[in-house]
Amino acid sequence: MQDIKDYFAQFGTLFSPSAATEAKVSPRRLTYLLAGSLIVSLSGCQFSTPNSLSVLSPDAQVATQLTNTKAQTESETEPTQKADVPVANAQIFFPDGNCETLVPEKIAVPVGTSLDSAIAKLMEKSVGNGLDVAGYRIDVDSANGLATVDFRLSPDSPRQFISLSQCEQFALFGSLRKTLTENSQWSVKDVRFTEQGQELTF
Repeated sequence: MQDIKDYFAQFGTLFSPSAATEAKVSPRRLTYLLAGSLIVSLSGCQFSTPNSLSVLSPDAQVATQLTNTKAQTESETEPTQKADVPVANAQIFFPDGNCETLVPEKIAVPVGTSLDSAIAKLMEKSVGNGLDVAGYRIDVDSANGLATVDFRLSPDSPRQFISLSQCEQFALFGSLRKTLTENSQWSVKDVRFTEQGQELTF
């Protein structure tokens, strides 16, 4: 800072009335002094000028937050385009509490897979009690309306079909037979049951 003061003091002396009368300043010296003063001034500005900060007013901050929130909400709530799957009504049957009659239950199933979807729902409730069904296949002969339900038990199944009680047989086979024949859209007139191709008889 002392150097700066000395430069400005010397610069002021050059243009004072007394300096004009006391001595003549050479043009070269005057040029050096002016250049030095300009450099010192610019250097001082570099350190004295604060960094420029972009500060939003409170109202501007609130407006920005609302805009961001709205954009995020619209993005999250944008509806997802889903193809409509046509459905049809079907009836599946289950035994009543006394295992004496079959009670219908109306369900909605996809049109293209109505039979398979209905039987899958029925099997979820009809199989159990140690009977481990690993899979099944349903074939419908459109010529005579005969549906064949072929079961495949798990090798580790604790029970076999032959061990089912009359009520358990009624709950499984009776429900399947009634469900397949009572839904006219499947054109099933009769049902037979097999285990890996071998017919089941009781």
